[in-house]
Amino acid sequence: MPMDNIESMASLPEVLYIQPAIEGQLERVDNVSNSSLVGPVVTGYQPGFATREANVRENLPLLLSSLDKNKKPKINPQTGTVNSQGDTTHRAALARTTFSTTGAGIKIGVLSDTFNALGGANNDVLTGNLPGAGNPNGNTTPVTVLQDLASGTDEGRAMLQIVHDIAPGAQLFYATAFGGVASFAANIQALRTAGCDIIIDDVFYFNESPFQDGPIAQAVNTVTANGALYFSSAGNAGSLRKGTSGVWEGDFVSAGTLPNLPNGTVNNFTPSGPAPTNANPVPVTAGSFYTLFWSDPLGASNSDYDFFIFNSTLTTLFDIGTSVQNGTQDPFEISGGAPFAGDRVVIFKSNAAAPRALHLNTNRGRLMIATQGQTKGHNSAVNAFSCAATPTGPASAGVTGPFPNPFSPANLLETFSSDGPRRMFYNANGTAITSGNLLFATNGGNVRNKPDITAADGVSTTLTGGLNPFFGTSAAAPHAGAIAALVKSANPSLTTTQIRSILTLSAIDIEGAGRDNNAGFGILDAFAAVQALQGQSTITFGGVVATESVPRNNNGFIEPGERGNLAITLNNPTTTTATNVSATLALTTPVAGVTISNPTINYGNIAATSTATNNFVVTLANTVVCSANLNFRLTVSFGGGTSPVIFNFSVQTGKPVVNTTSITTVLDATAPTPG
Repeated sequence: MPMDNIESMASLPEVLYIQPAIEGQLERVDNVSNSSLVGPVVTGYQPGFATREANVRENLPLLLSSLDKNKKPKINPQTGTVNSQGDTTHRAALARTTFSTTGAGIKIGVLSDTFNALGGANNDVLTGNLPGAGNPNGNTTPVTVLQDLASGTDEGRAMLQIVHDIAPGAQLFYATAFGGVASFAANIQALRTAGCDIIIDDVFYFNESPFQDGPIAQAVNTVTANGALYFSSAGNAGSLRKGTSGVWEGDFVSAGTLPNLPNGTVNNFTPSGPAPTNANPVPVTAGSFYTLFWSDPLGASNSDYDFFIFNSTLTTLFDIGTSVQNGTQDPFEISGGAPFAGDRVVIFKSNAAAPRALHLNTNRGRLMIATQGQTKGHNSAVNAFSCAATPTGPASAGVTGPFPNPFSPANLLETFSSDGPRRMFYNANGTAITSGNLLFATNGGNVRNKPDITAADGVSTTLTGGLNPFFGTSAAAPHAGAIAALVKSANPSLTTTQIRSILTLSAIDIEGAGRDNNAGFGILDAFAAVQALQGQSTITFGGVVATESVPRNNNGFIEPGERGNLAITLNNPTTTTATNVSATLALTTPVAGVTISNPTINYGNIAATSTATNNFVVTLANTVVCSANLNFRLTVSFGGGTSPVIFNFSVQTGKPVVNTTSITTVLDATAPTPG
């Protein structure tokens, strides 16, 4: 837009502020086996050192001035010949053949970058990889395209291929998410207006708030309130558990001043440490645009925060995020590009600004001082399914999948899969959830437990350019949405609440016991989910939580000489009550000194789509080895279904041994390729 037009627009009384368009990012991961340190897929703008130099050619006082603070860089942002391995690992093919459910009668919409910008969609139809006229399997209703773009990677088509592999009877729809925030939100609602029962996306925008539902999340809220199921990629930005986190969340605590940053104070990244840490080191060159958010309402921020990227001695400024917030702007800053290894990130609060909760995000980079909480934006909408990723076969960082076998509790998340939880401080309308309490430390706002579930990535499609194999949570979301279609197709009268319960309670628990902030409820099991509708009950394992009992030393770990409680949760994901549920716990291999006081517990009746938890008591003699795994077998008998069922799990004795020599490796963990 010409400068004269911008000035004319700015003179209009209804215009509160102007900022460059923020474009979308896909959640695909390219060349994952190489584990190269590169940033996410964005369109157009890729700043190098020259751009970094240009960002700081003015002196610091000028950069801090109100005129230049409003300048910000623009971010440009039936089976076919190829079948997803997730069809096997999720037991979806088995569900279709056993229960004759194909997704028929269900409409599924997908949002991504493009559908047929590269051409080839018609060939996908003729080879059975998409529905349409000429499909050799008789799936002749074509994909309905509401809006597409002329340029893109056709990641949307890859997602639709996955959906068609899992739920070949479903009717498919597509709309782009790359037209900007408002267009993305409108297309979500357009898909619902077109009748889509299930909507899936794999895009996020850099300026989506972690603390309040913005326009895209509000659109998700609208369609889910109207009866749709919504599945979104959790993101490929890493997790604290895997040592790949590139986010820091916490409350602003002053670390004092810096001589080259007047009129304010800088954040202490280690407020509970022995000494203040006024800068967060960047351990590796990775990521893209750094962003900063704080707990002010969207469009009404009165607290002015900025961030600066310096060299290791804080004497040379490389990049900035310094917009003005004076009551009508979003609480958001963005850098001109990604820092290099050895740089330092400083968060600055003006003297007049109030202390706020902060969210610093490297967007697939790494921070030396990191936390959990990568998931944000519309994938964290309260009723959205935020989808984590687990590989079907060989992948990066030693994580492998089970193909051609089905998923099991032994499978692990991709190391790049984003973690939660997500704390929200504001309602969608901008009112505080907890008035006057906008900080983490005082438990302000509320917590959304994200991600929700885990699904497959690293699968085959007909596309190229990083889409075969197709890695990332971008691939997980369509697997999850298509599995939901099999469930709904098997019983169209199910409510969205019932489908959510069936999917989560039949999921395969992985990583942390029970629901956790990395894998959610676990890996979706299509066969178990559809089986839950067959008029018989079944029991699934909901996880075990080990805690100290008496005697104990209160360090949180069951150690030799102590007694512990094993709180074991059993799920009934079906629509039929499981009666007289009885569970017997035993060691897989007897261990001298380990006894179970109450090896059999009667859980009673477990109602449809419900859970029950009971405590088994385990005593460890002083002779038991510390920091070792105890392997247990739980045999569960019940009425109303096929019984018994057996679950195997392990519990560690004592505090886990920490290998201090691995700290550097963890901090330098390899990032995935774009997605």
